[in-house]
Amino acid sequence: MVMAVSLRRFTVDELDAIPPDGNRYELLDGVLFVTPPPGPIHEEMVMRLIGLTVPHLKAWPRVRVVPRSEVAKLPDTRIEPDLLVYAADGLPSSWSAVAERWLAVEVASRSSRIYDRTYKLDGYLAMGVLEVWLVDPIARTVTVGRPGGEVKVVRDEFTWTPPAPVAPCRIDLAELFRDLPDS
Repeated sequence: MVMAVSLRRFTVDELDAIPPDGNRYELLDGVLFVTPPPGPIHEEMVMRLIGLTVPHLKAWPRVRVVPRSEVAKLPDTRIEPDLLVYAADGLPSSWSAVAERWLAVEVASRSSRIYDRTYKLDGYLAMGVLEVWLVDPIARTVTVGRPGGEVKVVRDEFTWTPPAPVAPCRIDLAELFRDLPDS
């Protein structure tokens, strides 16, 4: 017997009306996803990624690295990467004004890893992000997704190649995950 499942669909306007409670609320094609606030390991990983990317990109002033941004497609999709690398000639007035999204990074936790891998990776790529990293401090891996369905799981190191003229950047996972407690 097959049972049809019907999910209530939300809009970004409805999402904005939800009172803040510390959880993260995101929409993908109208489906509401709620995850708990990030913990210390998650936030440490975000800071380490900022520490790796910002010094590498500082020679290119139109490239920016920001935590807690958004990638949206109105009326029913808005997701929030833990880290976004984008290029713009000036500081945009809103996230919707960002046209060149080079990299979206999600740091997985036990509560978000399936959601990140199964839904958000494809969501970012469908909205034009050039590369997505799913950083998993539990498995000590980074899943790298690119347009065209290219997805690979990295366990040691990889090279991120941003658009020209930015030079490639080597990411060493042993250094990224150094001294993390077992979770």
